[in-house]
Amino acid sequence: MLLLTSATAEEWEAAAARAVVPLRVTRMTPGFRGSLARHDLDDGVWVVDARSAAHELARTPRLIDASASDGVLLEVNVHGETVVTQHGRQARLRPGDGALYDTRWPYHLVLPRANASYLVHVPRRMLPLTDGVLHRATARRADDRLAAYGLLRGFLELVLPPRAATSDPAARALATRSLADLVATVASALAGASPTASREALLSAMRVTVERELADPDLSPASLAARHHVSVRTVHAAFALMGETPAAYIRARRLERARALLRDPSLRVVDVAAACGFRELSTFQRAFRRAHGLPPAAWRARAQAAGPA
Repeated sequence: MLLLTSATAEEWEAAAARAVVPLRVTRMTPGFRGSLARHDLDDGVWVVDARSAAHELARTPRLIDASASDGVLLEVNVHGETVVTQHGRQARLRPGDGALYDTRWPYHLVLPRANASYLVHVPRRMLPLTDGVLHRATARRADDRLAAYGLLRGFLELVLPPRAATSDPAARALATRSLADLVATVASALAGASPTASREALLSAMRVTVERELADPDLSPASLAARHHVSVRTVHAAFALMGETPAAYIRARRLERARALLRDPSLRVVDVAAACGFRELSTFQRAFRRAHGLPPAAWRARAQAAGPA
């Protein structure tokens, strides 16, 4: 965990650059105090617990040019108020509200009084969304009437403070992908229900389902279709946005989780197979060897000899 505290504009700008993105302080109250506690998951996904006195911040074109960032931030306001402006829109957030902003474009934040918020950062490459969808989704207020946002708030309560989620590889991988998928679903909902956005929201929801049900050997394109009340053809169309089939995605996620679990020497290979949804150990061994060139036990031995990942 990265914990930064600040008392001056210069210190706050430096802390923001390390924990979030470079920002410029445009106004600060006397006696300012602020803290940023950043909890890193995998693949550039992280959550910042931000607490501060009243002030204003700007992500300016000059800062964007000088500090490339491809991230999307979703703020969940816990205490106080935040006014975010981006793309000519303005959203006023009160406790419980949320909003997206895109770090690749200028934005302005006003915190008129003491504030506490969570900032969820997801790299753009992890979001199966068009730039048009993101453009329409930013600086729009979300609350619990938006089902996906309510689900995300509930999920944050499960993983924060994220000591357990960050110490266990499998839990960390699940938290990473779940947060990314939930942010994508919230963005799609805020952008409005276009056909593309609907497919992207469905894809995000199905990816969350895959993460939660990887241990189920019956997980398949057909079970995803039944779970989400769509046709198998619609499931394939949604995964086509990622350029792969749903069966290939499920298989890849099973093997990715298997790699994480194999690093735990206390787990038997047969237990890893079951936890990843393989009914038969021999089926798991064949699939793992096709993907990695080694059977699971040999891959584990090599990984342990190589040290921490």
